[in-house]
Amino acid sequence: MNKKVRMRVVGPFLLFLIVFLVGFPVWLRSPHSPGGQLFAYVFGAMLIVLSLAYAVGQIAFLVFGWRIFRD
Repeated sequence: MNKKVRMRVVGPFLLFLIVFLVGFPVWLRSPHSPGGQLFAYVFGAMLIVLSLAYAVGQIAFLVFGWRIFRD
């Protein structure tokens, strides 16, 4: 697996972690502030997108099996 493909797989999860590490202390301190609500919306949207990507990947794996990993 080359570096570009690896970054496409790991990149969204690293971004998810960075958003969490930056936004969670703000949200924990004052969850009803504009910054806390922005964090909640962004984090929730990212969670939905990653969940949909997981679901699409599972469906693709069920349809194609291990053939999707062959060159």
